[in-house]
Amino acid sequence: MNNKNVLTVGHMTYLNSEVFYHNLAQGPWNLIACPPRKMTRLVIQGKIDVGPIPIVDIFKFENLLSPVANLGVATFGPAKSVFIFSKVPIADISGKVVALTSHSSTSIKLLKILFSDYWKVENLTYVDDHEEHDAILLIGDLAIQTKKLGLYRYCYDLGSAWTEMTDKPFVFAQWVARRDIDRGLLEQFSSDLHRGMKISLKSLNKIIAKRRNNFFDDDEIRNYINNFVYEIGHREKQGLRSFKKILEDKGI
Repeated sequence: MNNKNVLTVGHMTYLNSEVFYHNLAQGPWNLIACPPRKMTRLVIQGKIDVGPIPIVDIFKFENLLSPVANLGVATFGPAKSVFIFSKVPIADISGKVVALTSHSSTSIKLLKILFSDYWKVENLTYVDDHEEHDAILLIGDLAIQTKKLGLYRYCYDLGSAWTEMTDKPFVFAQWVARRDIDRGLLEQFSSDLHRGMKISLKSLNKIIAKRRNNFFDDDEIRNYINNFVYEIGHREKQGLRSFKKILEDKGI
């Protein structure tokens, strides 16, 4: 058991996660900002105690982790910030070069499932997101900005594609904690995290004032945040199980 008396909490800075942090009460915890993939690495290394990490990483390290307050980031339908952008229609993408974001392992695996089972395309070459490409997977605020700027002719929402294929929600990330941290401290944090999230959803004007920019007006921010499901219930867990089974069946 880790007996330290201050938790290190991963801070996901994407707009869709702002509801978790905006009204999080001060307590015996410190925040460290980092993107999803890095957060997983820091959690496994013990440098972060608790945070929202990509769902495929939870599958991989579930023996080390436990859920926190059944909170996460899920959608039923469009994610509005997880897109495959393309220079050609998705039906014509077989044999093309696809660049992948370096920030999310979950979205990469979801994309590969959708290419195979939903869009029925094949013989793709995958490269890093800074290399030449015919299509690119982007997530988060950068994906939102890229769509707004109209930099690519075609844009497809992975959340929409998953729900159309399965009729289930998709869970992109879930709050977890290392199993070796102090349980009393974790219970205090979990309670405050859940309470703060509820307050945030009832007072979105404050988040809107903080996060408005050239890419999102006030109504767009409100609609975007309200598009997500933040409590992982029975329906979301069904989506999780479906995703995990497909990954296992395909060996992805």
